[in-house]
Amino acid sequence: MTTLLDELGDGLIKRFGLSQDFATLRATARLAAFLHDLGKANDHFQAVVRGFKKPMDNPQLMRHEALSVLLAWELRDWLSTGEGDLMVAIAAAGASTFDAVRR
Repeated sequence: MTTLLDELGDGLIKRFGLSQDFATLRATARLAAFLHDLGKANDHFQAVVRGFKKPMDNPQLMRHEALSVLLAWELRDWLSTGEGDLMVAIAAAGASTFDAVRR
């Protein structure tokens, strides 16, 4: 993801009319990726991806994206000390939850 951002660089900012500079965009994207994966650190998700449980027989109590958003919100004071736009990163990390619910 970082390599893709580095290659596309300022073109993304111009193409989508973004108001942030490239360094902020890159930091926000990295934070969003971290937050998205944070919700995967639970035994339900790990058991399915490691093949110990079948997803249809053992549904997750909560989607990992939603869990990521809740964890990020609880850690927001600490996370906001880093680079990037935390609120945008949280929204991006949880965005696929809504897509999954619509299916």
